[in-house]
Amino acid sequence: MATDLTNFGTGVASSQPEKDEPEGTDMDKAGLTALKPKRVIDARWTPCPGPLLEAKDGIGHLKEGDVLEIRSHDPGAPGDISAWARKTGHEFLGFITSQGCDRIFIRKKNHL
Repeated sequence: MATDLTNFGTGVASSQPEKDEPEGTDMDKAGLTALKPKRVIDARWTPCPGPLLEAKDGIGHLKEGDVLEIRSHDPGAPGDISAWARKTGHEFLGFITSQGCDRIFIRKKNHL
């Protein structure tokens, strides 16, 4: 499914993700905007790898199925968090650029 996201390098809205965009962005912008995260982490002024470390800590405070939102100015954060979520079995829902930052969404999955 195509997403309506702003590409990092160009700042131009696109209906097709670029190659270096995080994989797994299954939800469209309207779906992501409508999400009600259980927890929101403000990592906007945290340099890399801060947003990823905040996501790792934040997900530990949630129950299975809860949604975590991480807000960040770090252009690498969506890709880093997407890769980490896939590696650890959590569901990367996608990200949108809104309110002057990237809003990154992941759903907690319990591990066996």
